[in-house]
Amino acid sequence: MKVQINSSGSLSTSPEDRATVVAVLNDHLGRFDDFLRRIEVHLHPCGPSGGAGHRIECGLEARFAGKRPLKVHHADRSVEQAVSRAARKMLTQLDRRFSRRSTVTKKGHVRNIGEG
Repeated sequence: MKVQINSSGSLSTSPEDRATVVAVLNDHLGRFDDFLRRIEVHLHPCGPSGGAGHRIECGLEARFAGKRPLKVHHADRSVEQAVSRAARKMLTQLDRRFSRRSTVTKKGHVRNIGEG
């Protein structure tokens, strides 16, 4: 899975932060590797600058071939927490999108939607 990390504002991401982001995304979203072309990560500070209320917002955008991207956001106190919680939200969205491709019959057989 290709991961593109973008940071804006006064937030600078260290190589350790970038490695953490990639590890968290592979851990949470690795099973969708065949469906995803790219995951874009947008990190930027939000809230009051400096003070105790400083938070980091993480936006994740999952890109597919020929389909509209899925987007989620989460703000938290650290890069790792923001990415982890945004990845959980993305996992829910991906489960919803790809669970519609097939259903399970009463006998336990997997059937693609649209088949008779």
